[in-house]
Amino acid sequence: MEVKTNPFYELRNRLYASAAAGCSLMAEDFRLKRAIEAFQPMSEANKVFGKLYAMCNSLISSENKAADIIDCIALADALAVTQGTFSDDSETSPAEPNDYIKPARLTVNEIEEIKEKIRKTQYTQQVLDERFFSKITDPRLLSSLLEVAGKNGAGVVDMLISLESVYGEKIIPLLFDSLDLNEEKATGNQIRFISSVYRDKYNDKYIELAENENNPQGIRIAAIEAMAYSTENEERLITLYKISKGKVKNAALLSLAKMNSPAAEDPIRKMAEKPKKSNFEFLVASGGEAATEYARKELLYIMENGTKDKDPEHPFWLGFFRLLDNKKDVEDIFVKWVDKHSDKDFVPYSKEPDYPSLNEPLIWNLFTHSDSSFRELIRKLYSKYPIVFALSAFVLELNEAPETACKKICTDHRIYDRDIIYILRHLFSTPDGWYRLRHHSIYDKDDYKNIKLFTSIPDDILNFMTDPIVVYDQKDMKKLLKTGKECDIAAENMKQRCTLFQHLLSICPPSDKERVRDAAEKFAWNMIRNYPCDEAMRLLPLVTDRPMEGIAFRYAMMSMEKYSSITWIYYLRGFGLPEDAVANDMKKMKKYLEEHPEFNNEIRMKAVTELLRFYDVKE
Repeated sequence: MEVKTNPFYELRNRLYASAAAGCSLMAEDFRLKRAIEAFQPMSEANKVFGKLYAMCNSLISSENKAADIIDCIALADALAVTQGTFSDDSETSPAEPNDYIKPARLTVNEIEEIKEKIRKTQYTQQVLDERFFSKITDPRLLSSLLEVAGKNGAGVVDMLISLESVYGEKIIPLLFDSLDLNEEKATGNQIRFISSVYRDKYNDKYIELAENENNPQGIRIAAIEAMAYSTENEERLITLYKISKGKVKNAALLSLAKMNSPAAEDPIRKMAEKPKKSNFEFLVASGGEAATEYARKELLYIMENGTKDKDPEHPFWLGFFRLLDNKKDVEDIFVKWVDKHSDKDFVPYSKEPDYPSLNEPLIWNLFTHSDSSFRELIRKLYSKYPIVFALSAFVLELNEAPETACKKICTDHRIYDRDIIYILRHLFSTPDGWYRLRHHSIYDKDDYKNIKLFTSIPDDILNFMTDPIVVYDQKDMKKLLKTGKECDIAAENMKQRCTLFQHLLSICPPSDKERVRDAAEKFAWNMIRNYPCDEAMRLLPLVTDRPMEGIAFRYAMMSMEKYSSITWIYYLRGFGLPEDAVANDMKKMKKYLEEHPEFNNEIRMKAVTELLRFYDVKE
């Protein structure tokens, strides 16, 4: 509901809000500018109002904003006392109470620290803890958050997801209010976030914003995109497509394509007949007949002929698998591609998953659609080619049966570990206690899609992480494993678990911290005993309280056996091991080298001597 307030009181409130937010932000305060503009007609009522308008109008460009805003507030307060003599016949209605906005007890330094963290979300992801969300309802901080809510950036995405997880729909009116309808370059990202969570619940608001031609183009486009969540909007979108031009017209067509409207079929068919790079998102978004047939024809062509840069007839040489997004009847394309390019008995030896691009359309559909046919497509493909489609199958299992997902998919550590770890790296948690899976698109890092999975990491995942069978003794690996590639993959499976444990420890809520920490400690000690690699050395100090004597010695022995250089000594300094433990181990190592001349050489002794000198150990 739109609330109309007296322009004078609106201006007075904005003056107070701007003062609280800080003078450095005043030049960017579009709400203050809007309030001043709205007050202009009223300023003609009498000379004092005219003076207030003139003072406020010059405030934005003032060189002494702190002093000038105090004068503006003082005059506004004085006028507020005498408002009983002024008659305003504009319609007003009481504002709905919002118990989300609550002042907090904060020092100036705390306010500036949190504001700086909010500002940085536009450029990088920030650690937003419980304290942040308990204080963010303060109007002085909330105004800063709303200023960046429409900006691009993975940090902004995470902040909005976490904020909604704590306060739910209470923040939605504020996000709509943060849309700057006077800013030509407004992105409308607030609408994209709202619709990603609540789908068509705010459809009336989307329509209102989309159909108002006076609204900024970016906001109209975002609202038109959101209209795709309701098929009831089809006629409205058709009308927008017919009467609009440029990007607004394209946005309407894109929404029609997403809902597979018959009205989009003819334009999509024409795009398929003469494809251009600018057509790509339409052919990807549509699940209709024309887009499906084009995807089938194009993928089969690429399968036989490969890709070429700057081929006008086949312009989608990058990301061509995305043409299969949002399409149901495409099992034959996947099957033909795998039969052509894959060996059923193939064992992947790469450090990262081998088939992320082929699985991306299937994973996209899980995050985007509730239609069970998309899930059934994954099941069929996985049953035929488990190695190729393990990525999407694991995401599906995390959705449907997270308590057994690892056990079901990982039937061979050599083959499936990197796929499972790759997906688990995209887990994150929100302040409401839920673990969620981020949509890990290799094409778009800044989307809001995520899936709520569980409130406690399943034992199945921790059992997968700590499985002792994956840990090899460094001295025995070459005897037990057949080839150098198998040794490399075995080492990678161990190292990636150490790194993943650090990630899980960084995201797990306090209620889960002890379980994850215990599992990580168990695995880290097993690694140190058998394969004391860099990753294990970084993990152990984070999770154990036990004495760490002998660890640096094991690490040094393994490093000197594997490498001829002495760079390992610089890594050892940064692992966070107790200095006295490292110093004692290096004294032990020096003695060992002296007693075993066959193992000693000038480089190794130099490395140990330099470490002892670093820890100021007198020899």
